[in-house]
Amino acid sequence: MAAKADLIAPDGRKLIRHGDVYFRTLIANGTPSTAVAKPEDWPEIMRICFNNHETDLGAFLRRHLDTADLSSLASMLRGVAPPPNPTLKDRAKSLLKDGENRFRLASKERGIKSNERHLFDAESWSVALIFDPAKSNVFPDQLFLNRIASSNPNYTGWPIWMDTRSIMDERAHPKVKDGSWEVLIVSVQPGWSDHLDFFRLDPKGEFYLKRNLQDDVSDKVPTRRFLEPFIVIRRVTEAVAAGLAFANALGWKSPDARIGFAFQWNKLAGRRLESWADPYCPFVGGGTAHDDEAVTFVDVTVDMAPSALAPVVDRATRGLFALFDGYRVKTQLIGDTVRRVLERR
Repeated sequence: MAAKADLIAPDGRKLIRHGDVYFRTLIANGTPSTAVAKPEDWPEIMRICFNNHETDLGAFLRRHLDTADLSSLASMLRGVAPPPNPTLKDRAKSLLKDGENRFRLASKERGIKSNERHLFDAESWSVALIFDPAKSNVFPDQLFLNRIASSNPNYTGWPIWMDTRSIMDERAHPKVKDGSWEVLIVSVQPGWSDHLDFFRLDPKGEFYLKRNLQDDVSDKVPTRRFLEPFIVIRRVTEAVAAGLAFANALGWKSPDARIGFAFQWNKLAGRRLESWADPYCPFVGGGTAHDDEAVTFVDVTVDMAPSALAPVVDRATRGLFALFDGYRVKTQLIGDTVRRVLERR
């Protein structure tokens, strides 16, 4: 309120001065009262004015625009509205890209020796695991890492997202980087299989792994010639089954909680789909790949039983195998391989 005129008392004192702005304030005497606005009051006065201005803007639009104009304005505003939240599939594929960038950075920081170069040049596969909904107010502490280590099913002798704290090479020990546990393993030892593993574990619910496949690091077959389908099936099975175990250990138990898995294989062009590694598996001979990369996605509920994984693994690998002249591994073979993994055979 602004005074329009002076108010003068009988003794001549000006009780109200022309032009003074009066405001409901605590500043004058520490209690709610109406007094002449002080400099400390003006930020609050301006805030109120701006809020009222927003209300007046809505009334202005209603007065001066008819229904058709308002519809056009609404359409225009929808056109510049923020994009919808990314889907679980979008988030998983984005994590694949981020994981690859972080792998390159970690490799550069570590350095690559000449006898390790073949591991970085070899065929590889990656998986991005997203738990939904994400957790908040969580930290990459030892308790989180212990839960991952203790709940890992360890389906193979070199398990996925393995605990590396006891490895002799200290460079392979987990380190906290940008809110996640990060591990880079480069292992070249005579008489042992060569390994390249890179992974990140974010406690909010984002796990990434990149690993080479045996097709280019085994002395059983020439490099850059084959993709072993049963190794692919085994690795995908292990990734999904481990994700289910982690979900239970880390508390993703709500009925609507889901896990998304994005898989990626690269350096495929020119390879034949052919089984060579497992003598217990029947021979599979597919065609030749002409694309260099395959990316697939599947999602599951957190309460899925591992025994029901065969159809999930089929969906996760079907797009990859189709690159080899349209080949599809028989459902029975996938089911048998999934069962062998879960039985640790």
